[in-house]
Amino acid sequence: MKLRISILFTVTICILLGMGLCITGCAEEKDSNSAVGTVVEEGVYHRLYVADQLYYCEFLDHSGNVVRTEGPINKQPEILALEDGLIRFTMQAGTGQATQWGYYYNAENEAFSEVFQCIWDQHEGLVAISQSNSVIVRDIFDPQEFYQEFTAFDQPFSPAAQVFTAVRFTDDGASIEITYLSGTDYREVTETFPIETTP
Repeated sequence: MKLRISILFTVTICILLGMGLCITGCAEEKDSNSAVGTVVEEGVYHRLYVADQLYYCEFLDHSGNVVRTEGPINKQPEILALEDGLIRFTMQAGTGQATQWGYYYNAENEAFSEVFQCIWDQHEGLVAISQSNSVIVRDIFDPQEFYQEFTAFDQPFSPAAQVFTAVRFTDDGASIEITYLSGTDYREVTETFPIETTP
């Protein structure tokens, strides 16, 4: 009888200890996942992760410290790591370029740009964005440093909600190529304009 009680006591203790270890281990793992989430993408100056089906983007300084967190977001953003510690963050709110918005982060001085709509391209500190009937090239962080607007085009625009189909800097950054829809047949026309970076 004493032997049977001793065996039952030992088995009960083992079961309770096992449950305790499992509960402790599961709680630590859950806490770890909920605090950080699953890392989707990581660079020198940013970390994109998902937690509870929502996305978060952390912007980092040179020491890896979090400067700012964007989120929660229900769609995965697009993160581009550019030259000299420049990060481009963009989101698509719907379909078409007109529903895109985003901003830039400069890790060198931990600065954030204003929020832009219709970001097409960037080159050496300049960004190309479009509005309904114009394309703007300006300094990413300070329009007082540089601002140029393109409104005069050779061909009439098509009656489209978004007339611009492509805007890009040339490889040397001296010009901007703008492609737009023209006429009732919606044909694409490309024009190249010089960027007047000198006063």
